[in-house]
Amino acid sequence: IRMDVGDIVIMNTNFIQSPGIRILTWSNWDHCGIVYRSKADKLKFAEAIPDGVNLFHFGRRMNYYHDTVNSTIVFRRLETERSKEMEESLYHFCKEVEGRPYKKISAELIRALSGSNQAENLSAIFCSELLAAGYKRMGILRESARSNNFLPKDFGEGNDLKGFMINSKLGKLKIHPTKKVMESLTEISGDIELP
Repeated sequence: IRMDVGDIVIMNTNFIQSPGIRILTWSNWDHCGIVYRSKADKLKFAEAIPDGVNLFHFGRRMNYYHDTVNSTIVFRRLETERSKEMEESLYHFCKEVEGRPYKKISAELIRALSGSNQAENLSAIFCSELLAAGYKRMGILRESARSNNFLPKDFGEGNDLKGFMINSKLGKLKIHPTKKVMESLTEISGDIELP
């Protein structure tokens, strides 16, 4: 598996709130994040977690979820013709939202279950909202899509995000079974650094 800008990671985690999120959304997935490239040309991982939007070293963060949290981790490639502008747009978006608070269970999240949010609000961000807003910034998700109407399950089902993707689609789910997978990713692509 070769990870690249815009690829996503979907998870079934073991945090205290995780089963509630899966039950509420009728899904196997409760968390997700997006891969972007730093100015130093390193793959990074952006995610919205309870202490806010954070940007991490990709390999170390995957190891954390696998080794510490004992999560089921799934990779999905973004299948699109990537441009430098798209990569830079996602980078700048991630830097712009870094540190913003995490969106806790709210009426906005409840409305996301039915896709009924009418306006976006990125003052606080939920994990899947971060991905959808990032895709909008890259220009691969229609402007009419409301980023706060997407849930982790939307990134784990189908390949076109409810028909909102533009000249892009999500690839097949690829399970990350062990730390050995991360080591093999580094050997194959050289894009992922491990500690």
